[in-house]
Amino acid sequence: MRVQDRLRNLYSGWWALLGVTLLALMSGGVLYHGAAVFFNPIKRDLNLSSANTSLIFTISRAQSSLAAPLYGWLVDHFGPRPLIVLGAIVASVGLVVITLIDNYIIFLIAYVLLVSVPSHFGFGPTLMAAANGWFVRRKAIAMTILLTGIAAGGAIFLYPLGLGVATIGWRATLIYSAVFVLVSGLLCSRLVRTPPDEVDEVERITPSSDAASEPGGSVVSQDFSLAEALRTGVFWILLAASTLTVSGAGLKLLPPEITLQGQDATQRLILTQWTPQRGSEIDLTPQATFVSSSPGVARVDAQGVVRAAGDGETRITARLPDGRSASVRVRVRSAGQT
Repeated sequence: MRVQDRLRNLYSGWWALLGVTLLALMSGGVLYHGAAVFFNPIKRDLNLSSANTSLIFTISRAQSSLAAPLYGWLVDHFGPRPLIVLGAIVASVGLVVITLIDNYIIFLIAYVLLVSVPSHFGFGPTLMAAANGWFVRRKAIAMTILLTGIAAGGAIFLYPLGLGVATIGWRATLIYSAVFVLVSGLLCSRLVRTPPDEVDEVERITPSSDAASEPGGSVVSQDFSLAEALRTGVFWILLAASTLTVSGAGLKLLPPEITLQGQDATQRLILTQWTPQRGSEIDLTPQATFVSSSPGVARVDAQGVVRAAGDGETRITARLPDGRSASVRVRVRSAGQT
């Protein structure tokens, strides 16, 4: 069979999965993980304290958690593609708008309403729902591919974003990012369709000949017991995928790098964890224990506030009770000067 024939006969769910995975790569890298790259430049350019800068991203994470049921309702009523298209358009406009703002309060409101909200209803739970409805027999494989796309986005896009900030500035980098979000969102959304009410034969679970059935021949639905689930390969694939999503690799300590200038310089750290189930990040800072590898260079208190102590370089590590950790490099300059 020719390649063209194979592609023509390919199950539609795989095309939908390709679309949502590409969208997950884009949104995971630019809109979610990419926020870490812009933390320090925004703080410096708008002359903000660490607390005020952190509040921008804290509120954006909080709204995603509170509004998640609403986003799910929207997916159920309108399907994934309209939300993806609307999210791409509004988020791209929002990225451009915030580059024009110098006022802190207006910046915070614009970021939350025009960037965070559309990012989450367009590319958060929506992508999970769009892929999930197409698969039954191979649901675990499909979900694992999607989750990998979200995580891989950070690995792919963080360096280019950081390079852009260093060479052309954070505002210009956001404008190019907006164009990329718009174009990729609109193009990839064409692959995404509303999952069918009944999946094709290739994805149906065919009962064995000795499966229990009703007199009319219809198959009786039967739940797995724990022992039966443990004997299935799908259970272990799902367990592995869930474990990877909450592993230390998903932790981020923000900002990713710190330079303290002067003896009174301080910087507050925030520890976050990406949760694909919510399509957002959660703040784990209150649960973390902070340690400095060289307290003579920089000290850190229980709330994650770093203070300059002496010129040099050190690492601050945030460790959770379950052993997971993340760290950042801290440079201190002119610590003997006020």
